[in-house]
Parts: sequence; structure tokens; C-alpha cells
Amino acid sequence: MEERNRSVPLEDDRFLDAKIPKKKKLHHSLHWFYDEEYFTDEILVVTKQEVQKYKEITEHVFNLFVETLDELVKTKDFDFLNLPEKLVDLIVYSWENKNRHPFFYGRFDVNGILNKVPGKVIEFNADTCSTVPETLVWQPHQLFNSKHTNYTQFNDLEDHMVRFFEKHKEFNGPHRHMILGSSLGYEEDRANSNVILDLAFDANWSTFYADLPEVVFDRSNGIYIERLKEFYKADFFFKFFPWDWIFFDEPELGDDLHHIITHDLCTVLNPAYTHVWQNKLFLARLTERYPNDLHLAKTYFDETPLAKAGYARKPILGRIGENIKLVSSTGDTVAKSKGDYGDQDKVYQELISNPVDDENYHYQAGVFVTDEGAAALNFRTAELEIITDDCEFMTHCYMG
Repeated sequence: MEERNRSVPLEDDRFLDAKIPKKKKLHHSLHWFYDEEYFTDEILVVTKQEVQKYKEITEHVFNLFVETLDELVKTKDFDFLNLPEKLVDLIVYSWENKNRHPFFYGRFDVNGILNKVPGKVIEFNADTCSTVPETLVWQPHQLFNSKHTNYTQFNDLEDHMVRFFEKHKEFNGPHRHMILGSSLGYEEDRANSNVILDLAFDANWSTFYADLPEVVFDRSNGIYIERLKEFYKADFFFKFFPWDWIFFDEPELGDDLHHIITHDLCTVLNPAYTHVWQNKLFLARLTERYPNDLHLAKTYFDETPLAKAGYARKPILGRIGENIKLVSSTGDTVAKSKGDYGDQDKVYQELISNPVDDENYHYQAGVFVTDEGAAALNFRTAELEIITDDCEFMTHCYMG
């Protein structure tokens, strides 16, 4: 718990007042978030040096993720993940054919830095990564309307994504490419999907969105959507539901996607290999491979190495902070969260403090990465030490 005890509270001058405009003045992609009272009326000030630290840490750790996955694929060493055979096959195929199955984007969660604790990556939201509308649309809108004209943001994600679509818009030939976005129909997931489709449209793609039940998966021809009795074939399929859900809960869909992808009938974003990066068992493997890395939170398959220091116990495929337990060096439970992932296997991770303000709100940094490198920074804040979906989004800025 040594690093937790060294944590320095955030100073009051790190916060700028910034009013939340009326809903009718916001982009439609933000309406659901507005109704959830998700946005804060303050902006968090970071320094240019802190932004650089976030970039350096995440780009360094991303390289570790790439190198380690490449080694797993070469050695076919996936037994520790306990995955279905066809998912493993698809992971290997998509990694070995990355030119046709490129990585799109993900978000690292990083603890430390603003509180003078050395920053470390605690998770990689690599498969189904949210907070896109907040980052792309809300952050610049709030800063611009705050009139704090001397400040800027680290927020290049839109440029990275547009360049991705421009790079791949003749992927399957000179025709106008179509990307089909899909989710399970939750409003937040639709908003994330449609913001990305808007960027594809800006890059001259044809775009459609459909909830999953409307999508046609055809083993002979690929992935389609029907509109007004016309079928439209997708060159790219952007899914906002995770690979583990597909193969564990909907195995027939997994079989269809395995066939479609391995027969080059469609490119699916994010590719199947991002499941490995999302899986927290992979963090434990990274710790075995890089035990002394300064920017990666040490993670283990059991609690023994951390019993005297304290740890965070996490479900291997948990999301939005659910079913996490924080245990002190004396074995006491400091905090825990409820959720739907309690029956999963667990990993045990060293405790790295998040920044805290004088009202005891905790701040979680998220750093987006693409194949170009670090792309954007955002923050979520909550009264509890474990950041769940019961949190608020906080815009950031720094002196330009």
C-alpha cells in the first residue's frame, strides 16, 4: 500500500468552471448522456508534461501487448486463457492476417500521475471500447463554450479514426466501401457506434447501423443489412458487443463469424485478437514476461505475491468496474462492487492509487490508442474508489 499512501490530493486550481448547455444545443449523440446527468460542470486541468506521461506510458505498454501476443501466436500458447477452439483459431488467423484485419482503437485505463504516484496501466479496453461520444464530441464542445481560450486538449482520436477509414476505403477494390455498425440495442452502445459511423461517412464510406437481430450473417456471401427490400453487403462490420459474449453465449454466431472472416468475406472491427488484450489473464502473462516493467500494474493468477501488500481482485472478463474487490495489506476489504461477473475466474493486481480531490472524488484516466499511437485522454470521476458505470465524465484541458 506504499504508493497509495504517497498519493497527493488534487489542488483546487486544477478545476475550471464550465456550464453544461441545454440539451437542445448538444449534438444528438450526447442526448442520452445528458439525460443520465453524466457530464460535470467543471473541467480538469492537467499539465503538458502530464499529458506526455500518459502518451509515453500507454505507447510503451501497447508495444508490450503487441510483442507478447505475437509470441503467443507463434507458439500457439493459449491454454491459459481457456478459450473455445474456434475463437483461438480466429485470434491466430486475424493476427497473422493483420493487413486484412487491422486494429482500430482501444482505451487504456491508467492510475496515478496526477497524484504524484508513478502512472501504471491497469486494464486495456481493447475489444468493445466505450466513451467515444464523450471524448470526440463532448470534450471539445464543453471546452470551446467555456471560453477558456488559453487551453487545449489532447484529443486527436477523430483525426486518427478518419485517417483509418481513408486508408482502408479501397480495401476491397475501387468501389465505395460500406461499413455496418451494430450493437445489442442499448442507447449508450448505439451512440458509440453511430459516432464512429459518422466519421466513416466523412471519409466517403457508405454507412448503416442496425441492432444485432437485424443483421444477416451469410456463410456464402458475408454480412448484410436489408433496407426497403434491398440488401447491402458490408465490407467492414463494426460490432459493439464483445468476442467473449459471441463465443460463450452465442456460439452459432461465433461459428458464422469464424467462417465469414476466415474466408475473407468481411472485416470485423475490432479483430478477434483484441479479445486477448481485453482478457485480464493476459495481464498476468505480461507480468510474468515483464516482471520489472515500471508502467504496467503487476497482475497475478493468484493473490500470494500480493498478500502482504494488498491487491485488487478482478474478474477476468469483467467490465465497467463490476465485481471488483480491493483488499488492504492487513487482509481487510477496503471496497467492493456488485455486478454480473462474480462467477468468473479472477486475477489479482497491485493497488495503484487514483487521483482524489478534497471532496474525496476519485479520477480515472483513460487513454485511447490506435495503430498510430496514443490518440486522446479522458477522465471519469466517482465518489467510490472503484469506478463503475455510476460515474461522471470530466473534460480535461491543458495550457496550450
